[in-house]
Amino acid sequence: MTSGYSTHCERHKRAQRRHGHPEQDGITVHELQPFRDRIAVRRAKNPANPTWDILRERWAAVAGNAETVLRVHAGGKPGSAHTTQAANHIKLLARTVPDGVVMEAALAMFLMREAQPQRFLSDRAFDFQLSRRVRALSDVNAGTYFDHETGKTKRVYRDVLPGTLMALAEPLKAAFGVAGVFMAELDQRDEKNKAAKKMELMTALKEMV
Repeated sequence: MTSGYSTHCERHKRAQRRHGHPEQDGITVHELQPFRDRIAVRRAKNPANPTWDILRERWAAVAGNAETVLRVHAGGKPGSAHTTQAANHIKLLARTVPDGVVMEAALAMFLMREAQPQRFLSDRAFDFQLSRRVRALSDVNAGTYFDHETGKTKRVYRDVLPGTLMALAEPLKAAFGVAGVFMAELDQRDEKNKAAKKMELMTALKEMV
């Protein structure tokens, strides 16, 4: 049933606010992990490649710009509330999460989008998921509660406004997007090479007498 003047029911409106699309589900830690593993393997195979230092510098520049935004805001100059809130999230990430972890998670999101495009129902939905997954790296953004049914303490993340998620996605895409898309292409190349090798083996086996 729709709610108010919206064409969506309450559940779909909530998904729209949280995930950027009324039918988008959140990307989980477990879903993203295989793609984070691929980035880790790529880094291990190319430890001296300057890509990693360049990406660290880009993230440092994002964090530096966030600090500037917050100083200007503290000085009383008016600006976008969403941009200011996004800057605060970036500051917290930069201060509490190793840059390599941020880089790995962000790049993994681009690998996942290329490998499973159906998992993201729109560009906006991808932006929301990118922001949410990177933001979730910091324990500062998490709270906990005790689930009496399971007898376990669970972690929950405080929601932020859609505009803030969009404002957070922009610098993340600027810092990591090009590298993420290129690494996704490298992954696709590797998969094609594996398939070709397998086909070569099968052909050789069939020629045995």
